Amino acid sequence: NALLVVAYTEAYQATSDPHYAHTVRETLDYVLRDMTGVEGGFSSSEDADSEGVEGKFYVWTPEELEAVLGVGPAKTFGYLYDVEPGGNFEGKSILNMPKTVEQAAQVLGCDAASLAKELAESRAKLFEHRQGRVAPGKDDKVLVSWNGLMIDALARAGAALDEPRYVAAAERAANFVWSAMRDDAGRLLHTWRDGRASLNAYLDDYAALANAFVSLYEAAFDEIYIDRAIELADQLLELFGDGDHGGFFYTSNDHERLILRTKEFQDGSIPSGNSLATIAMLRLGRLTGRVQYIDAAERTLKLAAPLMRQHPTAAGQMLLALDLYLDPSKEIVIACGPTSDGACHDAIKSLARQFFPNKALACRGPETSDYHSPALAALFAGREADASEVKVFVCEHFACNAPVVGREAVRALWRQLAQA
Repeated sequence: NALLVVAYTEAYQATSDPHYAHTVRETLDYVLRDMTGVEGGFSSSEDADSEGVEGKFYVWTPEELEAVLGVGPAKTFGYLYDVEPGGNFEGKSILNMPKTVEQAAQVLGCDAASLAKELAESRAKLFEHRQGRVAPGKDDKVLVSWNGLMIDALARAGAALDEPRYVAAAERAANFVWSAMRDDAGRLLHTWRDGRASLNAYLDDYAALANAFVSLYEAAFDEIYIDRAIELADQLLELFGDGDHGGFFYTSNDHERLILRTKEFQDGSIPSGNSLATIAMLRLGRLTGRVQYIDAAERTLKLAAPLMRQHPTAAGQMLLALDLYLDPSKEIVIACGPTSDGACHDAIKSLARQFFPNKALACRGPETSDYHSPALAALFAGREADASEVKVFVCEHFACNAPVVGREAVRALWRQLAQA
């Protein structure tokens, strides 16, 4: 779900297609409703079956639709969502849309907007009815790596869709992991359940959470998240880094002794730890100017080069890291004066709606945290705004162009950068 949300969020930013935004919202609303613990962390998974039958909670028959919706709406809904006699899965139907609402409206000879409204009403009724079914079992353990991916997704989507509740959920989960899933020495612990965290964390735990804290900073602009990302990155270098050959081992240097201490570069069901670590290092390096992070990322990319060249489909996330590394560094600094609330908010949100990958974003103003991270001092040095003013600085390697001032000028700048 986390990776799906990021993909649809970026698709929405690139196209402004509301269907993509709708998919993001429905996916995240499910996560917040059904997969979020009372402490704020995210559960791992749901079972495929309920009452001993695979998919029973989610599948439908035409008769079940008719009983809930009535004959006419059931027929329309079944046509759109592929619910037919005999079904598409063991006698029942998994809901899916082989055609768009617009295509169906043409076939049915009706107005697309009216059809969409009817379908939304039908979905709400079916959802309410489904709540009476026996739900699948849930694996409610909390894993740092998977939570890192979801925190990252919530932060990105919350910024792009201007949905503060998604950013708030990301912050709550991040604060839970930080407070409940570390030992007394500040080391991450891999898993949490029923009030107890245990097991040494792995590379993907550190890498996913470090990356999530950077995304969370760029959504909430609380600089404590940068400090946390740096703490994780420094531990990552110390505990997992291969100082001789580059890259990162899957287990820490004080983990229980294994026959072979491996490095994983290929993506599986989630991105590889090395690719996530590389992206986190590059993003932090660009925000802070700390060359040790860029150097570690560069060495990892060189080590992964044969895989990217020979098997690119197995290294999608590492290719994204390579794109980030090769793309000219763009640090965007938004400086907001103390009375610039509305203009500052507009500058941030109008940028967040744009598809502008590989940027490093920093902001200080009346809506941001009072805490200032020492790690960002160089980026913000000499870049301030007065009173109600908003200034935007576009920098490369901390060398900045003249500031852009004024709401319309800033919006034009975002469009220009997104098209570059």
